[in-house]
Amino acid sequence: MVIDDADVDKATELAATLLALFEKPFIWSGREFFMSSSIGISVYPEDGHNIQQLLATADTAMYRVKQDGRNAFHFYHEAMNTDLQRKLDLDGRLRQALGKGELVIFYQPIIDLQTHNIVAAEALLRWQDKKYGSVSPDEFIPLAEQNGFIHKLGDFVIKQACQQAAQWQSIQPLQIAVNFSSVQFRYCEQICHQIERALAISGLPADKLEIEVTESLLFDHSKAVVALLEKLQALGTQLTIDDFGTGYSALSYLQKFPFHRLKIDKSFLQNLDTNAANRELVNAIVAMAQALKLTVVAEGIESQWQAEHLQKMGCDFGQGYYFSRPVPAEEFEQLLLTMNTAEPASVIDQA
Repeated sequence: MVIDDADVDKATELAATLLALFEKPFIWSGREFFMSSSIGISVYPEDGHNIQQLLATADTAMYRVKQDGRNAFHFYHEAMNTDLQRKLDLDGRLRQALGKGELVIFYQPIIDLQTHNIVAAEALLRWQDKKYGSVSPDEFIPLAEQNGFIHKLGDFVIKQACQQAAQWQSIQPLQIAVNFSSVQFRYCEQICHQIERALAISGLPADKLEIEVTESLLFDHSKAVVALLEKLQALGTQLTIDDFGTGYSALSYLQKFPFHRLKIDKSFLQNLDTNAANRELVNAIVAMAQALKLTVVAEGIESQWQAEHLQKMGCDFGQGYYFSRPVPAEEFEQLLLTMNTAEPASVIDQA
């Protein structure tokens, strides 16, 4: 689309008008259909000197809209091209990272707030790329979900985590928590097979494996997802709802699905000592979980005050930098050998 004698304000007004048109349903054969639109805008001559360049930059801006959630518009700016080049480069490098041994699993301890002992570990994937250094999971996990590589990553994590946890059972019985993406749950049979195979190969008892799923999965659940969760429960694995309170929280979900535990999102622990509203909310979540006979893990504990206050609230377990950052398997094993006999005050020194 070429707009004669238009400036940025006119282009903005036109884009907003076009978006508004798509808010109304389209009628076909007596049925209503809703569509969204994503609009990218480039400006001559700043973003290109010919139609091909302008179309390319507008296309880049449009894909940024899609990446950010769709149904909006963006003007092109040069940083978008830099971001796009990085994304494309990371996409190719991620596919090779497994074979190069650049992907490793770190483990973060989950602590019993009463005894201060390690009772579980959460397996967290880390990527150390030779070109970009440490790449955040917040960047490479969504990328893997988009390009389909998430299924190979998931298989790698569940195998490695189960094998490692099986070895640690001789030191102390503990559970291993593994996150599963909602994208992985689109292939329920594949997930079930991966879990069963990982347990069989490692010899890890099923009740020592904790499957973490997000609230969004429950909101968009299908019969296949419900059947898979029930099968995993029958298998003996523990089911946890992760980041509770950040999505579509509803009591009906907690009652309908066979969960054993919920994790309070770390955002609720921010300013817990000064924010009375947050304290009341966390207290309500703990009380609700207790009524439903679910155990509770608080994520993001960063101070002794938080740990003690959560323990007084009746929260069962804690996880966060106060106890330990995520660490490689060798370091976690040392924590397992030492933290379970250490006094609570010494935990910070080891973290």
